[in-house]
Amino acid sequence: MKCIQSYSSDEAVFGERMFRYFYRIWDKFRYTNKDKSEVIAAAIYTYKGERGKDTKYVYKVPKLNDEILVYNFRTIDVEKIELENISDDNPLKLVFKIAKTLLETKPKDEDIYKAKIQLAEELVEYDKVKNEEQIKALADFLEYLFLIKDKNLEKKFEEYKRERGGAVRMTVDQIRQKYYEQKGKEEGEKIKALEIAKNLLDILDNKTIAIKTGLTEEEVDALRKKRK
Repeated sequence: MKCIQSYSSDEAVFGERMFRYFYRIWDKFRYTNKDKSEVIAAAIYTYKGERGKDTKYVYKVPKLNDEILVYNFRTIDVEKIELENISDDNPLKLVFKIAKTLLETKPKDEDIYKAKIQLAEELVEYDKVKNEEQIKALADFLEYLFLIKDKNLEKKFEEYKRERGGAVRMTVDQIRQKYYEQKGKEEGEKIKALEIAKNLLDILDNKTIAIKTGLTEEEVDALRKKRK
């Protein structure tokens, strides 16, 4: 699980903010959802200068010299990225290319609006994305890396996305919708496979059940142990 926060100003408390985001996500997955997946947080800085570009958050208590908590997180500084060192097969190169252009020109909302459209067009044509997970991640990345404050322009961008609909040339929202539909389908198939496996436990061994249902032998064994 990756948590990516894009930041375009130099607010001094960003390190603390990253820690709060990380902890909320970690707590939700680890304890609410009982998901033991690892959580990795990264900050992407999209402004010039060094102020506020934290790499860690340190929590200290007054009158105590010791650091109570130190939280380190990964960072990507668009200002320092060298595009020639990024493979053309990496879809993030498209995003960073436009981000660096905006960084040099001190963009207005109109510039950001045009950049988001350009990126959407390029992502639609991009043929290096390997799976639906990557498509969804890129769609979300595009959506939040460049934020438009002007409500009229943001509305205009939403209208653009609606007009670009269609099965062949998916917009950001359609990509996201397709991703979640696919995930729902996969989860439904997994539940069905588990139910079939439960009904076969009394008559077949783990290996045979795994072959017939598409589950792993470990998953079948876990079902068998849970039933005891």
